[in-house]
Amino acid sequence: MVFIGSKKELLKISSHFENVWISFIRAFNRLKNDEAQIKALFAQVEILRNEITKKNETISDEQVKKNLSGLWTILNTVYSQLSEMVENMPEMEAMEFSLRKKNVKKEIKRAKGEITLCADALEEYEKTKDLTPAQLSRRQFFQKAGQNTKKGLALALIGSLELTPMIYMGLLALSKDLPKKEDGLAILISYKTEYWWDTALKPFGKLFVPAYVARIEIAFEQKANIVKTAATSNDLLDVLKDKSIQNIVIFGHGTWYSWDATDRDVRSDELKYKEWKNDQKKGLFVRHTCGGERTAEYNTLSYHKKEFAALWEEFYLISQEMESLDSKMIFDLKFIGSKEGVIFLEMWWDNKLILDEKMDAHSSIEKIKKNVMRRTNEFTRQFANKSIEEKMKIFLTHLELYQRNNIVQKEYETRLFGTPHYPRERIKGWDRVSYPWEYMIDVFGDKKLDQMYAQK
Repeated sequence: MVFIGSKKELLKISSHFENVWISFIRAFNRLKNDEAQIKALFAQVEILRNEITKKNETISDEQVKKNLSGLWTILNTVYSQLSEMVENMPEMEAMEFSLRKKNVKKEIKRAKGEITLCADALEEYEKTKDLTPAQLSRRQFFQKAGQNTKKGLALALIGSLELTPMIYMGLLALSKDLPKKEDGLAILISYKTEYWWDTALKPFGKLFVPAYVARIEIAFEQKANIVKTAATSNDLLDVLKDKSIQNIVIFGHGTWYSWDATDRDVRSDELKYKEWKNDQKKGLFVRHTCGGERTAEYNTLSYHKKEFAALWEEFYLISQEMESLDSKMIFDLKFIGSKEGVIFLEMWWDNKLILDEKMDAHSSIEKIKKNVMRRTNEFTRQFANKSIEEKMKIFLTHLELYQRNNIVQKEYETRLFGTPHYPRERIKGWDRVSYPWEYMIDVFGDKKLDQMYAQK
């Protein structure tokens, strides 16, 4: 399944784009190997491309145009992929359809990320399009708002792409006299790892880290109780256990479900299954990491009533023939499970289980064939009945076809990093690629929570 995304972001392009995108995603999630359905999606992508073109014609800003062009290019790839599916419809089998749909899905997810970038760029364009060149100058912008004021710093951060001396000094000055609070704040920075990102940051670390810490303190309007500049996995576990710490910020590489501490990767499942348990914290858990891999996919074997009934009938007739030759021989074929479908193929002799094969989406059919035929051959040699052997070979071919035709790809959401120690709504961060300067501008991914933007 593909999620629609932020309606607010879609609306930044146009209301028509929003409506068509929502319809497109819903139709894609229901897509079957059907030419009419694919052609309908094909038409919707054409509308989405046209909406982007129209928006682009109303914009003069080069950065916005670049983002819109990137989104148009991705949708054009989707358009081409759907076109190829239509062209191959007469002979496209289920496995090919599944693979092509998966490729389209990847591009749609890329488009979602580009929509976010477009929305951010359009929002910034609307705020600054009427300003004079002098007002757009970072220094003049900052001085006009008032040096060392929250409003001035906020404007300077938004208008800049780097840590200038003025921003650096302003952040340190504003955070200097903040109080420590009863609901403590911990800032954990994963640093000096082997990743290229850290290599790029190291020359600026002496400037960036103090400014980053100060920016977090301003956002929370409190001094940090704990700051770790090469935070390890144990540092995280310690502050989670510490009841005096209610607010935690982590910085570094990561995903929706993990954080790369300085010493190793920490995953959400590890936090869930720790032997110690605390009450949920009442503050905020802020993830200054990338947030990709929010969803994961797995293959499962689905239950198709008509196809399985035919398979069962074929196996039943073979087993009846074998049981008529040896009454101690009993067979069973059954399908169990909904999330993870499994076919069980069993052979009993004199109340002993002599063959126990399980087939799911990942099973090796060749291994199953080998084991079943070994037992069948033993039987046919005993009773000199070659017809049973041939029938079993045909049945196993049909079993293989069932597996091939009924593998279904499903999607699930991974466990958000920070749970269960924080309720989901109190965990802040991104579900996409994000960058250090983005955290400086918008600490929580929600400016309404940030004390730098508070109206006083």
